[in-house]
Amino acid sequence: MDLFAAARRGAVPALRSLLRPEAECDADLRDDWGQTALMLAAEAGRTDCVALLLAAGADVGAQDAESGYTALHRALLRGQIAAAAMLVRVGGASVDSPLDHEGLSPLALCELAHGPAESAEATLAGDVYTWGQAGGLPLGRPAATGSHEARPARAKLPAPPSSLEEGALTAAAAARGETADPRGVVAAGLDHSLA
Repeated sequence: MDLFAAARRGAVPALRSLLRPEAECDADLRDDWGQTALMLAAEAGRTDCVALLLAAGADVGAQDAESGYTALHRALLRGQIAAAAMLVRVGGASVDSPLDHEGLSPLALCELAHGPAESAEATLAGDVYTWGQAGGLPLGRPAATGSHEARPARAKLPAPPSSLEEGALTAAAAARGETADPRGVVAAGLDHSLA
């Protein structure tokens, strides 16, 4: 199996073997269309392969020859949020650059494909976008928007807790026999997660 097939199929053992230093396989090797294995893994949502490729030094800013898409362009276009988040958080990719051959940033391409993001309110604490058609309420959205949100919109996050609220949240969690870190919010569902 070659590097591209391993990344696209999520064949972690094969990819790990190909990326060993003694294998002398370049993590940024390109196919005939100028695509890298990182682009293919991100587009397919293969986060384990994305992680391996990033650890091997794959270039998150590499653009393919045909469209000028990066791995982040591809992940956002296909709705692969976990892969996109990994590219941003671990790989340092930007949602604003580079631009593809049509002048679109990864976020602009996402908005073009899935609809424009709703305008942000000045009181929002952060840049978290949610979307999906999983049949449940989209995270951070009011119930009135419906259960099937195909276009990205900024989630409405609460302001960070004050030290008094932080103490109360921690005490309430302790009373339930749980631990809480009030500095972050974590929510998860079958097809959604937000941290």
